[in-house]
Amino acid sequence: MFRPDNATAMAVYFLMCAPNHALDDLVLMKLMVIAERRCMAETTSLISGATFVSMQNGPVLSEVLDLMQGQGDSPTWSRHIKCVPHGGHGTASNHCILREGLDVEEYLSDFEIELLASVWGEYKKKSKWDLVEITHTFPEWDESSAETKSSSPISLKSIFELGLHQSPDVAQERANEIEYFEALSD
Repeated sequence: MFRPDNATAMAVYFLMCAPNHALDDLVLMKLMVIAERRCMAETTSLISGATFVSMQNGPVLSEVLDLMQGQGDSPTWSRHIKCVPHGGHGTASNHCILREGLDVEEYLSDFEIELLASVWGEYKKKSKWDLVEITHTFPEWDESSAETKSSSPISLKSIFELGLHQSPDVAQERANEIEYFEALSD
């Protein structure tokens, strides 16, 4: 189950680290996807509970994309993050700006914060197109999304099996475990 406050804390963490507390929306999304995927690999759990989806520029977190596009409903996100659309020739591309700080420790565990710090340390100097290329190498991403400019869901099982190289049985077991605990948090 999607936890918008946790997703907001993730985004705020990365924006607090960024120069001028702003990131291109693709950069922010890719950092969040990488962090969520890494959390799955290390703990068989999700930070935000968002749904993975294949899109033209690689995997995204569906509900986070909705928030970035102003389609989701999260007072916490709206209070702390402003997403600015591209304004045409000569203006910055879509980007997210930190409106107001947030105590991420209120929403995220020490482990999750350390994981975010690790992701930031590893990818902070990558451009948005570098990050898109990196996520295009994730085997669970449906390449046809780039050609058709459509979206398709990515199952947790496929992330474990294809992306994290688990056997089909282990991948299904780990996906079931996440789904079970996500349902309990409902």
